[in-house]
Amino acid sequence: MTGAARGMGRNHALAFAKEGANIIVNDVAKKMEHIPFTTGTEEQLQKTVAEIKALGVDAIAARADVSNSSQVKSMVDTAVTHFGRIDILVNNAGTITISPVVEMSEDEWDKVIQVNLKGTFLCCKYVAPHMIQQKYGRIINIASTEGLAGTPYISHYVASKHGVVGFTKSLAQELGKYWITVNAICPGDVGTDLFFESAKGMPGFVAEISRLQGAYSVFPGYAEFEKPLLEPTDITNAVLWLASDEARYITGIAMPVDSGYMSK
Repeated sequence: MTGAARGMGRNHALAFAKEGANIIVNDVAKKMEHIPFTTGTEEQLQKTVAEIKALGVDAIAARADVSNSSQVKSMVDTAVTHFGRIDILVNNAGTITISPVVEMSEDEWDKVIQVNLKGTFLCCKYVAPHMIQQKYGRIINIASTEGLAGTPYISHYVASKHGVVGFTKSLAQELGKYWITVNAICPGDVGTDLFFESAKGMPGFVAEISRLQGAYSVFPGYAEFEKPLLEPTDITNAVLWLASDEARYITGIAMPVDSGYMSK
């Protein structure tokens, strides 16, 4: 489980633990250059591991930058050595900044692409051989509704998530013969620390996103909810389902979880 010290990743990890899964909990757990907000911390990483163990399953912490090939390989090797196999990979780690294209630095562009897209590629690259050997696996990539549409001021993020969706579809075709499913989940805006902190530079951004998400929902009265942003659990439920035997013949999809936003 990548990016699991806090936010959606932590929520996913705890939910899998409640289902009896042993988990390797990954996070970079340090301040990242070119990212103007906090990321998960070592303390949060260790707390997540402790909470998982308290549920009666095993867990280990793995500090690694998913955009770094050697660190990802080492993390996967550690997981296989410790647990013996990897059945499920959830590529949850991601980052974002908000900037118009004309003001965006190359470093800012590169870092978002590296974490969101290259990180997904690297984790799949090193996990897939183990799943191929055992002829079983579930790979779930957390993309975004921004991987299905476009939004101003986050063009690098949008490009990375479109890439994740395309990568997911291609990898599903490569790995299907080994009974490995590969799917993407495309959340709408979820009320996590990452969302709120990345929006600090744009006053009113959260309120406007909440208004739009409510306005575009297909559910009556959704716009009047006190907190119309999605919650991590809404995404976790989809992750759990795609990892289950109930979804064994579902592969290569990009599933929105967005209150109907993409249906309009």
